Amino acid sequence: MTYVDSHCHLNDPRLAPTLEGVLERARAAGIGGFVIGGVSPSEWKSQLELKTQMQARGFRLALSAGYHPWWVSESAIPGSKSADLIAALRDLEIALPSVQALGELGLDHSPRCPGGMKPEVRLRQADWFKGQLLLAVKHNIPVVIHSVRAPEATVEILQTGVPARGGIVHSFSGGWNFARQYLDLGLSLSISGTLAKGGFEALKSAVSQIPPERLLLETDSPDQPIDAGPGMLNEPSELIRVAKALAELTGRSPRFWLEQSSRNASRLFGI
Repeated sequence: MTYVDSHCHLNDPRLAPTLEGVLERARAAGIGGFVIGGVSPSEWKSQLELKTQMQARGFRLALSAGYHPWWVSESAIPGSKSADLIAALRDLEIALPSVQALGELGLDHSPRCPGGMKPEVRLRQADWFKGQLLLAVKHNIPVVIHSVRAPEATVEILQTGVPARGGIVHSFSGGWNFARQYLDLGLSLSISGTLAKGGFEALKSAVSQIPPERLLLETDSPDQPIDAGPGMLNEPSELIRVAKALAELTGRSPRFWLEQSSRNASRLFGI
């Protein structure tokens, strides 16, 4: 079987100059499927164009549409055009028949997120998270959750209801306490290259407790390169290194995890 990268952004402009090589290396590593994360309306359109191009080359794509918390935050910065939530949700609902998941949606309280430390921006993120979550429940479409430095607030909002079809918490990096809470809510956990880096001991301790049928592997390309450095970009072929790191921690083979993750992605997103 060919493997699936359960979360990446192949339509990111940063990858455009080298996309041909990126795809060649992915294919050589046995990766033929990709779940593309959604960020903003303009980005949803570029996903559709990319899917047409890549399907012609034998790749499989599952698409997502959603309002990323960074996009939500940036639209609230003074001097920018503040998007209206009701109108935005209407646009998102129109886009849903063309995609396989709703996301990314969620919260980002990190200093890197524009305005992410400001109370008023965090309130805006929460409102948009709740609105999108209600839409996902209404249409029973899987969600792709983005949660950075906001696990308690994320869980609290998710406890109001998640789609019956579930979804993933992308790039999960927490410990068993929050892993268990997400699992109890019916979500699966997608693990990125964080697992192959130093530190993150809580995550490394938790992965062996996550049921294999609820665990997925991702790269989040072009973000989160395992070997970080100036100008470094991540790519889907690095999924093999994520699987090797997980194998070392669980006593199962990299192939087991690549195949299991790909089956999980197929079940969730129809890829």
